[in-house]
Amino acid sequence: MLLDMRLLVFATLGRKAEKQIMTEKTKQAIRDNDYTVKFADYGTIQKKNYTRSYYREEDQRQIDEFIKLKGFKKITETKKEYTIEIVPSAKGIKEYEKMLNEQEKSQHKNIAKVASQLKSKINKIK
Repeated sequence: MLLDMRLLVFATLGRKAEKQIMTEKTKQAIRDNDYTVKFADYGTIQKKNYTRSYYREEDQRQIDEFIKLKGFKKITETKKEYTIEIVPSAKGIKEYEKMLNEQEKSQHKNIAKVASQLKSKINKIK
């Protein structure tokens, strides 16, 4: 298998940029619905709550026994957990493709070639 390091590096740098933007503080604001969206027509935020706040009756009895045996204090508070997915809209996708099209027209052959290959990989995913 032949790996194109340019595409892998650009994808990796994109993920790193996402991590810089999607900090824990940002995620918490999304969980708490404490945010304002700028350029909302570029995409949406989807949250899926996967909090598990109960155990089967037998499991809970065993847990309670263990807590009592060890002398721990039972805490009943549950922290909500969500997966957060950023879903690009048609406009967001169009703008990204416009950016790649501009890069394909670049005077620098390497930039144009990588933009073309990246666009091709993205189109295969659709």
